[in-house]
Amino acid sequence: MQKLNRLAKLLFVLQATALFGTLGHAYIPPSAFIVKTWVGKHAHHKKLKLKTLVTTGDKRQGATVQFKELFVLTEAGVARSWAMNDSDQVLYYQERGLKQLSLPSQLLFNSDSSDLMRHLIEKGIPILTDPQPEKVEQEYLKRMNDSVSWVISQKPLQKDGPQVWFEKDTFFPLRLVFSTSESTRTYDLNYENFRRDYLIPRFLTLRGSSGEVVLTGQVQDFGIQSDIPKPLRSSAPGWTPLGESASANLKTLIQTYYQSLR
Repeated sequence: MQKLNRLAKLLFVLQATALFGTLGHAYIPPSAFIVKTWVGKHAHHKKLKLKTLVTTGDKRQGATVQFKELFVLTEAGVARSWAMNDSDQVLYYQERGLKQLSLPSQLLFNSDSSDLMRHLIEKGIPILTDPQPEKVEQEYLKRMNDSVSWVISQKPLQKDGPQVWFEKDTFFPLRLVFSTSESTRTYDLNYENFRRDYLIPRFLTLRGSSGEVVLTGQVQDFGIQSDIPKPLRSSAPGWTPLGESASANLKTLIQTYYQSLR
């Protein structure tokens, strides 16, 4: 029995050594190539419509504050978004050009790889668009759940600070650590369970710098059309009277969502 236990331990050590040896010495493509490959996978989707349920905190802990978002990206590159209550009444409306969206939305929807790389660089993620001999790519491989990812960050094996993770085999973005333009707060965003047909994550989890869940998003409906219901076409940007009278917790959730993710 003791011999069997020693053999099992030896096999475990050998497997772990092989795994980490592979991660440590595997070829890592240039950061610009990784970004361009991801953009090339979804660039043909010029318009879409998403309906997302946004909830504060961790759903498993019984959070009750929530709203529904209708997000429409038109073929002309205009992003329109409505935050609505459970009765589909509009609380808040935002309209922006695609390239004015926040970095998390840029990462999903921007079909211009050069522009996306510019946004990543502006947020402190070092994409080498013009590799030079004296510059070294800050990339490495790391496991996330059951996937191995390319990680692009300012420093090797960096635990926090700006970074983006792409799944090694599919090039799907899995994790983005970033700060917003409105504040110096750092967020950690996970993109989860991608649709393989239109490359949209079904779930989003946004955490604060201490690991606490700030909000979650679950895509409930998806389409490639960009038609807008008639009652919503004349929406004015900002809060509606109903939104102004919403609870403080709900308004905070909506503000956090739009400042960080849209």
